[in-house]
Amino acid sequence: MHTRALISITLLACAGTAMAADGGSWDYWVRAQVSGGLIGLSGDAKYTDQSVTGTSFSMADVGLDSSEVTPNLELSAGTPIFDFHAFLGYQAWETDGSKTLSAPINFGGTNFSGAINSKAELTDIYAEVNWAPIALNVAGFSIGLAAHQLTIMTSLESSGVTTKLDESAILPTLALRAYAAPLDMIEVEAMIHGLALPLGDISGSYLTGQIQVSYYPMENIGVIGGWRQTMIDVEIEDGGKKAEANITLSGPFLGLAAQF
Repeated sequence: MHTRALISITLLACAGTAMAADGGSWDYWVRAQVSGGLIGLSGDAKYTDQSVTGTSFSMADVGLDSSEVTPNLELSAGTPIFDFHAFLGYQAWETDGSKTLSAPINFGGTNFSGAINSKAELTDIYAEVNWAPIALNVAGFSIGLAAHQLTIMTSLESSGVTTKLDESAILPTLALRAYAAPLDMIEVEAMIHGLALPLGDISGSYLTGQIQVSYYPMENIGVIGGWRQTMIDVEIEDGGKKAEANITLSGPFLGLAAQF
């Protein structure tokens, strides 16, 4: 009796999942989203090299606090019947600036004072797999795992002398997504990837997320818009070098979506 009951419950659960997945924000085989965001950088950083303790400075101190147009691409594929999905995403952000320092700073073993030129870049490539235990027509959520290939570059230049911090790391994270579809043409979707480290030579925490509203005037083509935010608080040690960053990238975005 217990075995038959267990089999019956399992079959009913599978059937219920299949029926619930008939519609909703994730009822697709393939989806592509392309957007541009006006993303700004804030926070502080510190770079120690050759046992010379670096100076902690804010992004505004070195002229790196401007908002820049940032491209973002996300491709996803799913099995609408059983609600497994895979995502591949890309985001690149960069800016440059100039500033007259109010006080000398040491960056990577080099002392800087007076007028400086600065540059910063961040590239984030990620992959995610998830499963949606609930995927109704009007709402649903998923849980999964993701991995981010994160590259951070910051450089300061003064009087022909340039010092650069260039670090890359792979960060595994938990992944959560949820959606609500109050109307056939309008959907709201949220995504969060995050995890506290340490992992090898990396310690700290990483959290990225976004919330978007999608409007589909046609069945397969839509317009998306929302807010994206990434918070990085990490220390990376590499031999005699130690990089510390506590930064936030945030801002609105607007783009197009196609799903089939």
